[in-house]
Amino acid sequence: MQRLPQGKKSKPLAKEVSRLLFPYKNTIKTITTDNGSEFTDHLTITQKIGATVYFADPYSSWQKGCIENTNKLIRQYIPKKK
Repeated sequence: MQRLPQGKKSKPLAKEVSRLLFPYKNTIKTITTDNGSEFTDHLTITQKIGATVYFADPYSSWQKGCIENTNKLIRQYIPKKK
């Protein structure tokens, strides 16, 4: 988990995601995200780590179940805006 100083702007987010996932680039094949505007620079992530980025259908949280479960667990201990 990483705090983004620029908020959810797409270019800084893509740069930070690429930096955090680069050590695992040989094991990550795909990434599934929601349709938020923060992922409009998804091609940067694909170019840097070689993983294809997919977008879940709107209101279909089960398509990215692992992250939804992880977010739930994180929120138990770290409230939003902290």
